Parts: sequence; structure tokens; C-alpha cells
Amino acid sequence: MSRPADATRLWALIGGIFAILETGMIWWRVGTLPLFWICLVWATYLSFLARRAQGGLARSLWLNCAAVIAALGLCEAALWLGERPNPYVLPAGTAIGGTFAIPGFFTIMPAPGIGYRPRAPGSATAVKVANGRLLYSVRYDVGPDGLRIGAPAAADPEACLLMFGDSMAWGEGLNDGETTAFLIGQFSQGRVLARNFAFTGYSAHQMLWLVRSGTVRAKAGCDPRRPVIALYQTLPNNIARVAGLRGWDDYGPRYILAGGAPRYVGGFDRGQYILRDRLFVPRWLAGPLSRSVVYSRIFGRDRRVRDFDLDRFAAVAAAADAGLRRDYPRLRFLAIVWPDLSEPAEPRARQVADLLGALGRRHVPATTIGGLVPRFDADPAPFLITGDGHPNALMNRVLAQALRAREPALR
Repeated sequence: MSRPADATRLWALIGGIFAILETGMIWWRVGTLPLFWICLVWATYLSFLARRAQGGLARSLWLNCAAVIAALGLCEAALWLGERPNPYVLPAGTAIGGTFAIPGFFTIMPAPGIGYRPRAPGSATAVKVANGRLLYSVRYDVGPDGLRIGAPAAADPEACLLMFGDSMAWGEGLNDGETTAFLIGQFSQGRVLARNFAFTGYSAHQMLWLVRSGTVRAKAGCDPRRPVIALYQTLPNNIARVAGLRGWDDYGPRYILAGGAPRYVGGFDRGQYILRDRLFVPRWLAGPLSRSVVYSRIFGRDRRVRDFDLDRFAAVAAAADAGLRRDYPRLRFLAIVWPDLSEPAEPRARQVADLLGALGRRHVPATTIGGLVPRFDADPAPFLITGDGHPNALMNRVLAQALRAREPALR
């Protein structure tokens, strides 16, 4: 055996050991683009092997392997550079303070089944500041039943309001007495029992879990012989939440479509369903795979919303509607769609139209917020908390009056 061959094998061994050690160090210590750097290490090592290879076949083999790995690394980098910003990360100069922002003080996470919930009973202050300017300073109160405090109702109310949804329905940035649910109960002078099952970040999957688990029936206190109005406030970005995308809700209930109907399969933390729910990736494998930008953007939680997600969202909303109708024969359900004012990734009208089309196919009555309050579409600024995007006290008051005009049972 010649000395050049021995030296080549020695350097190949040393380089291989170095590449393995460097791979481990990068995997455990580098948080951004670890696979890009790992691919760079191995592409360099394989290129070295190709250069020192004795035969043409071996040289071609090592070069092709290096090219494939380098291409994968470039894909990781290219997708990372084109990554959309996380819409749930506060912009620079904006901060939310108060006890609401203290982890575990007011929000319990994880919470079995639903993913997370407000502490019951509990109270929290919420303060939002942007570039030194106060946007709001409010207090949230939750009763022993886990629902936000509502207006007092008569001993034998004539009708019932069930409010579902995310921060728009919960009343983020508003005091208890300024939310739509509270105002409807107050305007009715106690004739309507208004129950607010919404919470910041909730979507149709939490609504369905509340219905199917019996939580709504147990906590609502509604007389099934009387009219019941169920309102679900949502945004187009809620489609991604139901699919478990973009990391807002790490523990919420996951529903997959089985024969066109939603089936509960545990929390988002259990693992990921990919390829139109055909393949389950358990948590122990989904975690490492999610460190790849290619996997995350194509299969994982950072992928774009697809038509299948739209169908899933519509099916979940329709199943919640159907479940409520079984408990309350005189139920009237209405989905109210707000525009994604802070996430203009697509034209607003298209987002809303697509969402309404999906809900329509499932026979769930739905309207845009502009359909209830036409002035909102003309100029939304007076109806939103300045610098925040959530509906302000005026908007909630106008919406409460519009809903009372639409639904006689709420008057």
C-alpha cells in the first residue's frame, strides 16, 4: 500500500470524525438553520473525498453526493430567507404588560383537551404600550365557571346568547362591561342570558371541543325550550389555527377529517398529521424534523394554508353548529368573519370570500363584519383600538346593537 493512499485514508478518517463531531455540535447548539450548516460541513467533506479519490467512479460518486447535500442546504437557506414573519410576534417597540402577561398567572397552559384556558375564578390586568404610547389598560375577570363576567340576567331569562371565538369575541383590550356579550345582556335588561365561551387565540377547534365535551351544556345554563343564539367570531387566520399551524396553540385539540367529518385525535403536542391527514408523525420525530426549514415549510407548522385546511375548518365549524342544535332545538348559529387587518398576505376580500364559501358549503350561516356594520368596511379606523387592531368599545357597542336588530330573540 502506497504512502499517498495511506495519507488519504488517514485524512478521510480525521475529516469524517470532525464532520460527525461538528454535526453534533451544530445540532445541539445552533438554533437558526442547523441543517444548512450541517449540509455545508458534509458537502465540504464529501468534496474533499472526491478530490482525493483514486478512480473516476468513486470521484463521481462523492461529487454527486456532495451536490445533493449542498442543494438541500441551499434549499434550507432559500426557504429561510423567504420565510414570512410570525404574525403572533409583537413588533419592535410594542409590549403587553400587567398580570395577563405573566406565564401561568391567568392563563393555564397546558389544559386537558382544550389546550389552554383562563384561570377560574381569576382576574388579570392587561396593559399594551407601543413606542411609549399607551394603547389600553384594562382588567379581565373570569367567574368560577371559567367564563368572562357577563351582565346579570333575570332569574328566568327569555333567551340565551352563546359567544364563541378568539380575542375579537373575548374582548381583548376591553374591560368586562365593554364586550359584545356583556352589552347584549345589559341592553336586554336581563331578558337575555349572555355566556362568553371565547378566549384569546381560540378558534373553531376549541368551540367544537367545548360543545362535544359537554362543557357548553354544563356551563351555559340555557333553557333548551327557549331561543338560543350562538355567535362565532373568527378571522381568516383561524383556518391555520385549526390546522395547528404557526405555533400559536401548542396544546389545543386536533381534528382530522375522517369521511368528511372531524374526528378528535388528541392535542397538537401529540404529533403532526401531514399529507392531508394521511400520515401521522409522532412528537418524538416531529420535533427533530421541524428543525428543517424544508420540512416545516412543506409539511410542518410553517406551511401555507391549503384548500384541505379550508375544508377542515368548515367541517369543524359545521360540527359545532350541529352539536349545539342537538342540545338546543331552537338554536340559531351565525359566524361573523373579521378581516385580517394585521396580516395582509393576500387581498382581504379574497380571504373573506374563500372563508365564507367554505362555510356556505357546510350550510353554516355566515356574514362578514361589514355585512352587520357597513360603516366598518368604509372606514375601519374609528372602530379599532388605535395601534392594536382589535375592535374598540364603540365597535362592540355598535355590533351588539346590530345583532339585536338582526335577531329578535336578543332584544
